[in-house]
Amino acid sequence: MSTETLVKLNQSQSVINSSEGVVSQFWSKLQAYLKQKTDDEAVAKFYDTIESDGRLHVSNTKNIPMKRGITCLRGISAHGVLVEFLPISRVYKFESSDQSNYIEKNQDKNLKQSIINQSLLSHNFESLILAIFKLKYPDSKLPVDEFFILLIRVLSNCLISESYRFQVHNLTSHNSEIRAQKESNHLLDSCEELALTILSIIPVNDRITIIFVKLKEDLFNLASICAVNFNVLNNRLQEPIGISFDPTFSLINHSCKPNTVLIACDDDKTLQLITTRVLTKGVELKTNYCFTNFPQEIRKLDLKRRFFFDCKCNLCSKIIDYFFAYICPKCETIIHTMNMSNCFDAILPDLLPITCQSCQHEINIEKFKECELWHKLLLAMIITCDDDDVEIENIEQLKEIMIPLLETLRDKPITTEGLTALYLDKAHFYTMNSKRAVLFKQIIDKLVSYNIIPGYCFPLNLYIDSFDVSHFMPESESKTIGFRCLHLKFELRKKFLASIPSDISGQMKVCNSLYVDIGHAIMNVLVALYYDGEPSNVPDLLSDWLNGIDLINTLIRCALCFYLQAIDSYLKYSKKTVEELTNAIYQLKTINNLASNPLVWKTKSFSDETFSCSLKQLFQYGEVDHKIYFHKGNDQVKIKINLANGSRIDLFKNVKDLKSKSLQEIQ
Repeated sequence: MSTETLVKLNQSQSVINSSEGVVSQFWSKLQAYLKQKTDDEAVAKFYDTIESDGRLHVSNTKNIPMKRGITCLRGISAHGVLVEFLPISRVYKFESSDQSNYIEKNQDKNLKQSIINQSLLSHNFESLILAIFKLKYPDSKLPVDEFFILLIRVLSNCLISESYRFQVHNLTSHNSEIRAQKESNHLLDSCEELALTILSIIPVNDRITIIFVKLKEDLFNLASICAVNFNVLNNRLQEPIGISFDPTFSLINHSCKPNTVLIACDDDKTLQLITTRVLTKGVELKTNYCFTNFPQEIRKLDLKRRFFFDCKCNLCSKIIDYFFAYICPKCETIIHTMNMSNCFDAILPDLLPITCQSCQHEINIEKFKECELWHKLLLAMIITCDDDDVEIENIEQLKEIMIPLLETLRDKPITTEGLTALYLDKAHFYTMNSKRAVLFKQIIDKLVSYNIIPGYCFPLNLYIDSFDVSHFMPESESKTIGFRCLHLKFELRKKFLASIPSDISGQMKVCNSLYVDIGHAIMNVLVALYYDGEPSNVPDLLSDWLNGIDLINTLIRCALCFYLQAIDSYLKYSKKTVEELTNAIYQLKTINNLASNPLVWKTKSFSDETFSCSLKQLFQYGEVDHKIYFHKGNDQVKIKINLANGSRIDLFKNVKDLKSKSLQEIQ
């Protein structure tokens, strides 16, 4: 062991001496951990069961770890809770390393005390490791980030619980594949510094090189397991709030069209796994490990890089790529699909159907060629990183600058694999260039109006999702009517052009946070109209929309519609969200009472007909009305949208079918 290492080990001796009791426990647990010999048979038996009232079981337990999965033992209805997870290893954004929030309510008092004891001991171990690490490496280039803390928490829980250790170490680590990656240097360095930190906690007489080497290897193996098995932790509104690791949830395999969705409970700690459709006996549960609205090749490379497998799910096996295709502007049937090897190639006229084979609509070739050119230019612009140094005044000038680059790309200076990797890197970290936002919006508006390149087609979905009001108006105006109206328009376009059509697995129907966002965006406009300005002083953003309609009543009906639909989706899963949305409806009622021509606030006043009339106006304002289909009949109005795979779904439940009692309660 080097002199430098010995100096580092002695730097934090005072902290160790002051924590003698915890250190003793830690060393005792660590010795057992390092000597542990995994009993394959015991582990296999452990994985033969899963707590789910006999509805689920772990399959392929006798095979290699990566072949395991969780399957249904009997049929399960759609939108039912399959199982609940409470990851004891989780990290919230911006939190201190405090694990006191791990202690959960439990009816079994003895078990509760056991959980408390385990949580406190784990917290003590974590606090000891982090305190010494920060003392030993005050200038470390390795940040104590969410993953680093997660690794320490998983280690602490492995030291304390033998069953947890079995679960964790029986997962696939892909240790050798991770070590072979250039990006693994950061992980290796983290494990080495963490191993040195832990070594300094060990009594001096026991600090031998062999322990250090084994400890570093074990930590790297554990870090590898965490790296390929941790998941993003979302709250009940599907907003990312941290990361977590649960060894049982890690057994669920991936599909780009999953049949489950993970939803947080009201405490934002317990997670519910919910079915998105009816599952029959023997069907394997699937979740998604990546952004499923990227083109096939980007998804597959992402999964190969991070999880080391070749995705062969149904969506990745299709010749047609739903998220990299052009559609008929009338019926939205796919008329051309592409891939990374030909995405810059010009489409020859004789390869293009002049008439849609599905609806016989005659396609305007001039518009098609214009859309094709702009789509390829948008693809090229991602590669150039939207260079700030070039002054561009309008989209025609942008076209002149970009066409030579497009011609170069058609000569394929970048391999298909290289291009896919480039787009994957850009897509994960893409942010809209503020200086180019106005130009990009003009291009996107043109493409959206022609409806040949759909909003869910890459990279339009990337651009549409990146637009922010701050690109067009200063944050100082965030409370003005104009700012909030533009925010509402962007929300409508993001949801109805990209997010909803991309949801071919039906995850949106469970806890519909998208409708919560739209309801809040409408509410913010109403608040601005009443409390931050006069209703009569409507900005130019709304002037083309009004056409003599009652603006206030229209907005109130639309907000109420989205809130009621969202409440209905949350009823089974989140009492807190239902209460919050019900309070928002009461606020709507207050605003209604202030209106010069208030709505009659009775249940019978709210119907499919009244809602659909107002929604038509809203969709028109958001410039998404060409994507929405209204069907009237049998005293009902069905409002539908086409998904990327061509299926047409209902956007809203009919009022009479809503399970929510809020219509009665808000009177």
